[in-house]
Amino acid sequence: MTLQVGDKVVAIPLRDGGRVTVRSGTISVGDKVVLIPGANGQIYAVRPASPQVGDKVIVYPLRNGGHVCLASADDEGGSSPSVMPPGNFDARRTGPSTAYLKWLPGEGNTAVRIVRRPDRYPVHINDGAVAYEGAGREATDAGLDFRLNYYYCAWGKAGAKYSNGYLMAVVGAWGSQSDPVLVCEAWGRPVEYPGEVVSYGPFLYTWDGVGKVYLSASPTAVQAVTVDDGPVVITAKGEINRVGATWSGILEITSLLDIGVNEIRVDVRDNPSYATSIGPTTPLYIMRAL
Repeated sequence: MTLQVGDKVVAIPLRDGGRVTVRSGTISVGDKVVLIPGANGQIYAVRPASPQVGDKVIVYPLRNGGHVCLASADDEGGSSPSVMPPGNFDARRTGPSTAYLKWLPGEGNTAVRIVRRPDRYPVHINDGAVAYEGAGREATDAGLDFRLNYYYCAWGKAGAKYSNGYLMAVVGAWGSQSDPVLVCEAWGRPVEYPGEVVSYGPFLYTWDGVGKVYLSASPTAVQAVTVDDGPVVITAKGEINRVGATWSGILEITSLLDIGVNEIRVDVRDNPSYATSIGPTTPLYIMRAL
C-alpha cells in the first residue's frame, strides 16, 4: 500500500517479532511515537509522543524533497488539506538575537503561522514557540539566543483552519561570543626589534556558513583597516598575510573558516625591511556582513 498525503492510517502489529515498519523507521507495538524527518532528509527519527497502537494519524507533506512526516491526529491543530501552505519561505540570521523571515501567502491564505524550535523542526502548529502569526509577508523574530540554531516551519491559514503542508527553514548560531569580535583598538608605536609581531587571540568564532566574514575597522559595517606594516589572519585552514609597507584595505577572511567553531588569531606584524613603527591605526574587528 502506498501512503498518500492526507491518508489516515492505523499502526498494527506484524508477525516479524511484533514490530511495525514505516518506510525507513520502525516502532515497537505499544510505543508512543511521532515520526519526523532525520537530518539527512531520508531517515525518520522517533521521539516520545501521545499516539498509541491503534490511534489514527495523518500523513503530512514536507517541502524538503517530498518526504513524509507522521503526526498524531490530535496534534493537527485544526488543519485542513484544502488550505494551501505559504510559498518561498526563507529565514536568515540578522544579529545575535534576531532573524529575518519572509514568505509569499498561499492561494486563499488569510494569514501565516510560523513556529520555531532550537532542537529540531516543529511537526505541528503548536509544537514550539510562535515566531509570527498574521497577514504580513515578512517579520523579524527577536529574543533569540546567539549560541543556538533555530528551526522554523510556516503554515498557511484560512479562517480558523491551517494547512496540512508547511515550509521549513533554519538559521544558524550567531557566534560563540557576541558578533562582532573586538580584536584590538587602534594603537601605534616604534618597533622594539625588526620583524616584531603582536598577536591577538585565538578567538573562538562560530560561523554558520551564511554571509561573508571580514577583518574590519567597524563592528557594524565593512570598512577598510590600516595596519603598519600589515595584518596576518591565521586559522587551522591557513593564513592571509598582508604585510608589506603600511597596508590599508578591506580584508575578507571567509576562505579561512569552516562551518562551526573556528579559532582565529590576528597578528600585527612589522616588515623587517622597514623596522620603524608598528600598529593598527584603525580598530580591528572580526565581523560578518549578510
